[in-house]
Amino acid sequence: MRLHFQVQGQGHPLVILHGFLGSLDNWRAMSKRLAGAFRIYAVDLRNHGRSPHSDVMNYPVMAQDAVERPLAKPACFIRGGRSNFVDDRDLASLHAAFPRAEIKTIAGAGHWLHVEAADEFYIAMSNFLAPANR
Repeated sequence: MRLHFQVQGQGHPLVILHGFLGSLDNWRAMSKRLAGAFRIYAVDLRNHGRSPHSDVMNYPVMAQDAVERPLAKPACFIRGGRSNFVDDRDLASLHAAFPRAEIKTIAGAGHWLHVEAADEFYIAMSNFLAPANR
């Protein structure tokens, strides 16, 4: 499925995938903040935003939409500790598509962690993206 996306910034590529019921528009402020150091690809997943809609909707197909094969590069998933949108039961599916994925949890945040805990999110993302970790 061809997904809708927007690109901004310069530097190493960084793909932002929103959470459940979100869209790339929800990430506009954080994308702008990160675009000072990275080339940001903000993506609308299937059945969200301006991407096509389908009757099939689950994490494995959304991951397959985003990457055509398991991504062998490092990946970081940051979830809110008060949100069940990325549950421990989802981790096996995430690791199947992203074998080198790191899962980080921001304890006090819900599913809008990039807004509710913007600074903590930015620090966690920046630490993952630091040159020593690439």
